[in-house]
Amino acid sequence: MKGFTEALINDCRLNAPHVKVSLVMPGHIGTSIVINTARMMGREPKSLTSEQLEETRAMIARMGFEVGGVGDDMLRELLQQRAEAFRDQAPMSASDAAKVILDGVRAERWRTLVGRDAEVLDAMVREAPEEAYEASFFTRFTAAAGWAFGGRS
Repeated sequence: MKGFTEALINDCRLNAPHVKVSLVMPGHIGTSIVINTARMMGREPKSLTSEQLEETRAMIARMGFEVGGVGDDMLRELLQQRAEAFRDQAPMSASDAAKVILDGVRAERWRTLVGRDAEVLDAMVREAPEEAYEASFFTRFTAAAGWAFGGRS
């Protein structure tokens, strides 16, 4: 998106100077995106089939967490709690994020980082772009940003 935005800015400067472009780079914002995405993809925790739960167990195991002994109903409940925690325990509320975004647009900033975690991530990627998609990078990022599995640290 960043590259596309930069190209769009230049195009608008030449061809539509009255049009302004803003790129928003949010961190963890307290929204229901996890709940709504699951619902739209037919993976609402309460409605997961046994087959979907097995796929979910395999995915969680790949992340290094063992849930093989957790019963289906308990796993559904844990997934629901996790989605709610994403919304309720975020370091920034949706209304606070909206204020940062609107302030950035009003100030005609072409790039707006939303949240301390977005700022940390941006700095780390700029410092070591080749490492950005490595597991060790994510580990360093979560420590620097204060993230923890299941909520804030």
